[in-house]
Amino acid sequence: MADVTPTVPIGQMLADRLLTDPDALMRTRTAELLALVPSKPVIRALRQALGDAEHEVRAAALMSLLKLNDIGTLAEITADLRSPYPLRAIAAARLLGEEKAITAVPSLLDVFHTAKSEVAGAIAQALGSIGDQLAVPALCMALDHRFVAATAASALGCIGDERAIAPLTRALRRGRSPALRAASARALGSIPRLALKRRSPAQVLAESRVVPALRHAMDDPDRLVRINASIALWQLGARDKGESSVAA
Repeated sequence: MADVTPTVPIGQMLADRLLTDPDALMRTRTAELLALVPSKPVIRALRQALGDAEHEVRAAALMSLLKLNDIGTLAEITADLRSPYPLRAIAAARLLGEEKAITAVPSLLDVFHTAKSEVAGAIAQALGSIGDQLAVPALCMALDHRFVAATAASALGCIGDERAIAPLTRALRRGRSPALRAASARALGSIPRLALKRRSPAQVLAESRVVPALRHAMDDPDRLVRINASIALWQLGARDKGESSVAA
């Protein structure tokens, strides 16, 4: 029986296709597949594809390089967070969030404190997507900053750290922006409660204020706030069957 084993490794075949195929969609799909066959030729081809004329190909190549833990690429994307061009910094933040690049969290936080509002909002969203608890203190502080407060509240809901309960409750009660109040209500419904043995006295006190704050928000003049408060109350009732009044 004839030997049908390919003489060229699959990684090399795909790398050649990435750099030579005239079809942009095929180059994009090839760049995505190359994340599954790590090798030095693959890394070289993906980095070369960062200069492709098509945005989709470049984005796919970046994603694959991140998945292959190409430290150089991660450093380049992180450096873009400080770009003087906001769209470039926003794109870098979104890419890091989509890839859940946890090693980039310190850099995201470092830029977060000084970034312009649109970039800071993208960074807050990325931090929520990554889900690292290291970001919780900075996001809680951002609840007082009008331009990123609602995004920070949503990010805190995604992370699910109980340290955010008290700041989110205050934002729900006192936030001037309806978007912030709605996001805070939604976040409070998504943060799970700790087991009794792990709850500190301060935590118990913070949790005791959640339901009254959400019930108060049911009378909020903004319809979206009322809807999110209602959903949050339902979520809390489903998680804590001992508190039957929540779902009433």
